[in-house]
Amino acid sequence: MSATMFILFRPVSSPSVEGFFFHKFENVWNIRGQDRVTNNMKSLSALGCFVLLALIATCFAHTQNTTPGLKLTTHGPSRPDKVIHTDAEWKVLLTKKQYEILRGHGTEAAFCSPLLANHGEGTFYCAACGLPLFTTGAKFDSGTGWPSFFQPATKDAVWYKLDTGFGMIRTEVNCSRCDSHLGHVFDDGPADKGGRRYCMNGEALNFKPKAKK
Repeated sequence: MSATMFILFRPVSSPSVEGFFFHKFENVWNIRGQDRVTNNMKSLSALGCFVLLALIATCFAHTQNTTPGLKLTTHGPSRPDKVIHTDAEWKVLLTKKQYEILRGHGTEAAFCSPLLANHGEGTFYCAACGLPLFTTGAKFDSGTGWPSFFQPATKDAVWYKLDTGFGMIRTEVNCSRCDSHLGHVFDDGPADKGGRRYCMNGEALNFKPKAKK
């Protein structure tokens, strides 16, 4: 092949081809990059809206009282017989299950507490500090699987705190002497007894039968 034919039929200069395709690739890359940025911005905006709505819902929840007539607070009352222990001390004083519920705000499985079927005359005490909390005179069968009462032994035996955990709005019930978690109170109790249901964890209570005369 002559030099003239080689010149006429040789491929287009590679720098020009590379420059052409690189320019096209760069445009596509930029478009895709912009799309990714746009999508990321949309995701961040959606996440921001979700967080904002969650904050608004939480703030709104903190203004709600699920059991009207009960005073909600963020800390237990001061009293001369207050029982205070370190977390390490509570772990020694309580069983593992008791600690998980009383100090860890846990919940026992339904229909598992021996106290569920206990209707003997007596008093239910806080398993952490021994404060009298409920009597069998206020106990009733709620069918929920947890020991239930329509009122505490005394008005100052417990205190109440708003609980917004697990996506629910509930009224938490705590022992007024040691601030241990006992359970929750709801407004679906016996209507003729005030309409409240104190749903308690059996592990949080100790029962002592009434002394026989």
